[in-house]
Amino acid sequence: MLRKSWRILVPTLAILMAVLLAAILLSRHALSARVQEMQAIIDGLDPNPGFYSNVTVCKEEAKKMFAVGIGGTPLLIKEINEIVEETGSFTMHCAFYTFGVQVLLCLDADALPGGGYVKGESLSSFELLFQQAKTEIPEILQSHKSVEEKMDDLSKYGVLSLLYLTDEKGHIPKEYEPYLTKIGLQYSPAERAYPSDSAAANPRAFDAQKWLKENRFDLEMLRGFALEVGSE
Repeated sequence: MLRKSWRILVPTLAILMAVLLAAILLSRHALSARVQEMQAIIDGLDPNPGFYSNVTVCKEEAKKMFAVGIGGTPLLIKEINEIVEETGSFTMHCAFYTFGVQVLLCLDADALPGGGYVKGESLSSFELLFQQAKTEIPEILQSHKSVEEKMDDLSKYGVLSLLYLTDEKGHIPKEYEPYLTKIGLQYSPAERAYPSDSAAANPRAFDAQKWLKENRFDLEMLRGFALEVGSE
């Protein structure tokens, strides 16, 4: 099993901030239950990736991990940070959690500084990426490029870009709706990670605004974490 020497039952400051931001969407009880559910999923994972050079082969455990959803990615990042802090190295378990965050957030493989761990940095690769996004995404949106060119540039940041494309009600401008399919959100995380496992099917109907509504809580959880990164 994964290391279980200790667990922080109360979320870290960044995750707590995310919870507070998401409180407008769910009752405090439901919110707490959801965070506990996410952590329980992570605690129950046993990928044993040390036997493999490629963590993507831990397929069944990866599919379980995807159940934490976009809102659970801060918890996965916390797991990575704790392992690095305790062991002083980026282990195969870290690589497994990194794979999960990349799939859930639809991040380009080359978007992550250092591939998951940058030695000597006080922030993890994901936190460095989130900090970078705070500057680069607004610059892309304020540029004089066409919408299509902007979406091409934004796709590097996957789901993170949605934090800047959506308004306070969780809606996205009509011209940017295609961005969701551009980064693959019409497919489930498992379908994105393991496309060869999915049966061939006709293109499915996809409603961008409906997806945003259904995932608004998770996006607010992610937004809280992203805003907190680097501000402590």
